[in-house]
Parts: sequence; structure tokens; C-alpha cells
Amino acid sequence: MLRQIFVIKKNNIIYRRTFGNALSDSEVEDLSFKIWNIAKKRLEQTSSHSDYFKFRIAYDVELNKELIFIFITGLIDDYFRTIKPQLTIFKTQFLNLIEILPKKNKLSNSEIDQLNSIADPMHRNLKPKIAVVGFSGVGKTTIKKLIRLDEIPLQHVPTITGDIATIKIGDLFFHLFDFAGQEEFRYLWKTFIKGSDAVLVVTDSTQDKVYESSFFLELIQNEVPHARAAIIGNKQDLRGAMDIKEIEKILGLITYPMIANRVENHDKMINIISEILDLSYESTPLIDSLVEKSQFLEESIQFRKEEKLKINTSNNIIKGEESPDKKVNEYYSDKKQDLNDEIGDMIYKERLLALIKGKKSVKIDYIKKFLKIDSDRIITYIFDFIRNDLIECEFNEDNTELYFTF
Repeated sequence: MLRQIFVIKKNNIIYRRTFGNALSDSEVEDLSFKIWNIAKKRLEQTSSHSDYFKFRIAYDVELNKELIFIFITGLIDDYFRTIKPQLTIFKTQFLNLIEILPKKNKLSNSEIDQLNSIADPMHRNLKPKIAVVGFSGVGKTTIKKLIRLDEIPLQHVPTITGDIATIKIGDLFFHLFDFAGQEEFRYLWKTFIKGSDAVLVVTDSTQDKVYESSFFLELIQNEVPHARAAIIGNKQDLRGAMDIKEIEKILGLITYPMIANRVENHDKMINIISEILDLSYESTPLIDSLVEKSQFLEESIQFRKEEKLKINTSNNIIKGEESPDKKVNEYYSDKKQDLNDEIGDMIYKERLLALIKGKKSVKIDYIKKFLKIDSDRIITYIFDFIRNDLIECEFNEDNTELYFTF
């Protein structure tokens, strides 16, 4: 999956397009400096790629214009077959569009909008692939239909071989592969799963199927080790459904509760995919995405409460008992709280950075009084800043004061 596009001129980022979270601006600027030096030494080869942690960095350098074009993808993407052709097209169209670029280091809003219209199809052309796997009868096809808002089947009809659908999340398009779960098609699973950016392993939350699903974890490890993966604990409304935490403990992967035959869970399923793929939002990616997720969860929980009240009222029964999908709602309520906590952390970090900006030293007690948070939390934030190269500082011996070297 194409996660980010950057254009750098004279070590400054003049254009960025973010589809999924990956590298920070400072990391990209550092990489661009190294790429530029390599390109100057290898005049005959100004385009190449390298792997950086869990990402693939593809680049093309235009030496006479002092421009570097960078595509950041997952490790699953093939450089020569898919990434390089799209990068070349983007560079060519960029240069055709921005004819006066050598005279300036900043793009206008209209130029950025035009470049976005070029960049966005690149994401689709790289064919991001989501595979839905699991044994027969666990609800794979129902989940696919839930995602697409197709008519949800009321009874199980086995999928023969496989099915491919296109889904849209925000402005992004993905290919969704639903594989047949019958044993006689096991020999096809390796072929179907290859090239997947994300794999959703669906289980019906029964103990037998949960343990059997470990087969798919081995398949992922062997065939697509760089794919993002998660478990969908479907049919959480049925008697005997295992608790999500138990499933996570057995399979060792993050697990999401689901009742796929309820159309109101469509948004939850979309949110799950967004989280697994770590999709981003263009404007202030982290804060905005967290706020939007939190708002969505609030609306989803409220929707379920209102629906339950309508059902109970229509039967002249207004009671306080939990709805059948209690476990699903509880999970997303907890998730909402986690997101709210994360939003709070980001807000405090933003205030802390503003507070220490330009100072040579600052006492922890001063920060505590200003932000009204404890010392441990402040120190944790400071270490996060250091790890992300936002600040350089040292503590005194008793960790009561900071000394900065900006």
C-alpha cells in the first residue's frame, strides 16, 4: 500500500500526500539528505529503493532541478513491477504541471490541489489488497457484505473458490478478497493470500474454530510476513462465544468483536480496517483521526442505545437489561475511552512543547503547576520528544530540572 508521497527541494518538503501513517517529516528530511548525496555520486542511477524498518522507500532524483521524489510503501509492494512505474509517472506529471518550480520553494494551494488529483490515483493503482480468511461458516462473506453494505445473507451459503470486491474508505479504494473456507480449497489459499497488505482472520468465536484459526497465522507468517493482520471475533451474540481477551491470548493478535449480520455494525467494520491499515487524515493526521474515531464511537454507542430503546418501547418493555450485542458495545466503549486518553496525551504534549519552546532550562515543578499533571507523566512525554528528535535535553541528577540544547 502506498502510504506517503513526498517531494523535496533543497532539503525542504514542498509537497506531501499522506494515505497512511509512516514516517515523520524529520525522518524524511534526513533520508532525503542521504538520498541526495548518493544520487550525486551515481549520476547514471538517480532512482532506486531501500527498506527502512517496516517501510519501502522508493525515490527518483532530478539533479538539475534539485528535486527528490519519494514514495513510501509497505514491504509487500514490488518496487520494479508496481512502485517504480507509478513513481515515474508522478514525477513526469509533477514536472509538467509545475513549470516554474525552479524559481520558488513553495507551492500554492491550487498547485497542491492539482498535485493531489495526480497523487490520489497512484494509491489505487498500487492495488492495496485486504484478504478476509477463515474456515467455512465463520462469517467471511457476511463481513464482506457488511463492509460493502450489500444485502446480508440470513443463512450460510458456502463461497466457491474466492470473490473480489472493491471498497471505499474515505477517498481511498481497496481490493477486498473473500476466500472459500472449505478444506477442499486449502491448496488455493497460499495463492489467494499473496500480496495482501492486510489480512483479517475471521473466527466464529467458538473454542474449536479459534484454536483451528492458528493455521491462518502460520499461513500469514509464511506467505505474507509483512502484512498487517488482526482477528475478527465474529458471532459474539451467540451463546458460548469466547471473550475477546481470551481469543487474543490464544492467537496472539489484536482481536475485534463483531456481529456481522447487523447492518449497524458497518461503521465499526470500516473503523477496524482503518485502524489495522493505520490510515491517516491529511490535516493534522494524528489529532484529527483520533478525534474523528472518538466521535464515531460516541455516535455508534448512542445509536445502539436509541435502537434498543425503540425496540423495547415497541414491545411496551422499557428495561435496563443489556442488548444482545453487549460484548461488542462494551468493547467499543472501552476503545472510545482509550482514544480519549490518547487525545488527552496529544493535547498535553502540544501544550508542553509550547511551554518549553525557547527556554534554556525549566523545572519540573513549574511544568506541573502549569499543566496540572504529575512528574512521571511529564518525564514520559519528555522521553517521547527525545525519541522522536523533537528536542535535545538533559535532566539534572534528581530529575527535577531540564536543560535544553535546541
